[in-house]
Amino acid sequence: MEALKERKTCCLVTGANGFLGKHLVRTLTQEGKKVYSLGVRHSNAAQALVVDLSKEVPDLSGYKFDEVYHLAGLAHRVPRNQEEKELFDSVNHLGTKRLLQSLEKAELPQTGVLFLSSVAVYGLETGEGICEDHPRNAEDAYGKSKRLAEDALVRWAEEKKVNYSIVRAPLIAGPNPPGNLGALIRGLKSGKYLRIGGGLAKRSIVAVDEMVRFLPTVLREGGVFHLTDGEHPRLRDLEEQISFQIGRPEPLNLAMPIAFSLAKIFDFVQLLTKRPMPFDSQRFGKMTQSLTFDDSLARERLNWSSNSILERMDWVLSES
Repeated sequence: MEALKERKTCCLVTGANGFLGKHLVRTLTQEGKKVYSLGVRHSNAAQALVVDLSKEVPDLSGYKFDEVYHLAGLAHRVPRNQEEKELFDSVNHLGTKRLLQSLEKAELPQTGVLFLSSVAVYGLETGEGICEDHPRNAEDAYGKSKRLAEDALVRWAEEKKVNYSIVRAPLIAGPNPPGNLGALIRGLKSGKYLRIGGGLAKRSIVAVDEMVRFLPTVLREGGVFHLTDGEHPRLRDLEEQISFQIGRPEPLNLAMPIAFSLAKIFDFVQLLTKRPMPFDSQRFGKMTQSLTFDDSLARERLNWSSNSILERMDWVLSES
């Protein structure tokens, strides 16, 4: 008698068209898993379920997922009004609740649910070696929406007895990165970037390819984790490596008192015009204060290991 074929592991990935999602779908597919995407657009790399989680609950009746990776979310923008603040809640918090509600119509995930959260849940502007048990005090629109989404997942998973994992991500690096790292690269390429106060502030960062290869391990284990490269480079180190790779001189340094005064001026202009400025007190703080996160828990419990982003900057810039 011909042996029965082993059933493929079935995965659901939200945010499959995003920076992290594209890498994850590719990795899961290469591992021989069957991958479905769920989001507002089709994913060419996975079987697509087109649904807007910010507005509706998907009908997942009849589906059986072993692994669920909830990566979809709104980030990398500063809300300018109440409507935009509410959009963060609708996408990140309520979207998570709608996904969990939809999973009740399918067979509950056999292996678990992983939620991509953010270090923004702590609501911190500065700090070093922050651990996962640090109080989550975020009240800004983005950080609060991620905090509430975490709470929703924990309540649901404990009630349904489903294994859950939360990854609080720092800056994520890779070719054509979004967010602050992408802005840094573009600024250095354009020559319109200035180093502030010597660029001594440190930031936690992680490589997208190393992160996605490790997410299935995190999902199976369950728990709340930070993932970083373990180096927490200074902004100056990032600036030097990027400048070297793109063949441009290092940026000029702007003294702290001058930068602080400029930030206050832009704050005032922003208040008058109701338009975002390229530099303000918030950006000044991010460029002059260290904010790093401890990933010892993942290293000790899950055997997480990583390479320094500074040593992989040629890869980060490979498609830029």
